[in-house]
Amino acid sequence: MIIIYLLVYVFIIFFFFIERRLRKDNDAKTLEKSKHDKRTTDIIGLSFLVAILLLIITPLFNYYKIGFINSGLRFNFVGLVIILTGLIIRITAFITLGRFYTRTLKITENHVVVSNGIYKYIRHPGYLGTILLFIGASISMGNIISIIIISACILPTYIYRIKTEEEMLIEAFGDRYKIYAKKTKKLIPFIW
Repeated sequence: MIIIYLLVYVFIIFFFFIERRLRKDNDAKTLEKSKHDKRTTDIIGLSFLVAILLLIITPLFNYYKIGFINSGLRFNFVGLVIILTGLIIRITAFITLGRFYTRTLKITENHVVVSNGIYKYIRHPGYLGTILLFIGASISMGNIISIIIISACILPTYIYRIKTEEEMLIEAFGDRYKIYAKKTKKLIPFIW
């Protein structure tokens, strides 16, 4: 199990590394919030903090058999596959969106509605990637407490972020965004 824990930590560190490294533009790097953000960036930061702290203490829970799921390593490897899938989706979303991939909700100079690549199928693939990363990490840890608490933190946070972001994009782009939204799903292809 120690190797699984270490892999989870490496993937989480890699996630934060690429988040910092891939952002080149000042608009993409800054944490300066616009009126559209509605504290979503702060809530995401708090959710990340809770998730990371829980992932750090989960091995202790498992050692004392508190919430430990004893299902063999297959369950843990499924979690690792989910993490990798999340990272690939997040990186693909970042590369496709480019300089419009900002940390906070804002409309940047010469902003456009991006509807190619992965955005042809879902409107918020970056958020899907992050959700998969953290839920996959909790599954890899093999602890029901971690799975429940991380899911309960991350999912509502991103549902609120998506709602807030869509309001901003409709305000900024009007019918252009509404037409795009009718052709795609928010987070899960063909479903929602």
